[in-house]
Amino acid sequence: MKLALTIQHKNLEWSFSCSNSDYTGHSNGAYGITPHYHFQMRIDKKPFIKYKDFHVPFSEEDIFKFYMLDNHSDIFANNFLYGEGIQELFENIEPEDLVRYSKPTNKNEESTIHFSTIVTGNDGQTFRGEDIANLIEEAKEKNVPISSLAHKLGGSVMINVTPGPKVPEPAERKGGRGSKSKKKKS
Repeated sequence: MKLALTIQHKNLEWSFSCSNSDYTGHSNGAYGITPHYHFQMRIDKKPFIKYKDFHVPFSEEDIFKFYMLDNHSDIFANNFLYGEGIQELFENIEPEDLVRYSKPTNKNEESTIHFSTIVTGNDGQTFRGEDIANLIEEAKEKNVPISSLAHKLGGSVMINVTPGPKVPEPAERKGGRGSKSKKKKS
């Protein structure tokens, strides 16, 4: 089992991590011998609490949930009410619906979804700059992504939907026990 979760709100970032050895407990150390996870917190992208500083033990309820997820996922699901991540969004909503129901933002760095749109003309078909400018204006007037109107140009439309810049990257766990053994050279 490997779990990783990063949550960001304004200048605060909370990250949780659990590897297979964390879940089973470290048998060769004084810390983390019971099933546990690690927690990290950053403020303004600077460490406030580091992963290595906390081995947070799982409760009996947590272990029961993991057992159910691993062994009975056909009848048991663990979801976050109104706190689903970007992965759940991409797994449960069709890309066409994301394009259809999204609203554009004036601040690209605050967007949670990014659309890359490629329009390819049919044989001999060309696009005029005026047509593209008109499409951009129409999208602004309707407050919709340009991607949702690209079909009006004709030809073939391909839209790639990816996480936007506002979606935090999972915080990586570096160092710890594994790195100590790697530092020793023979």
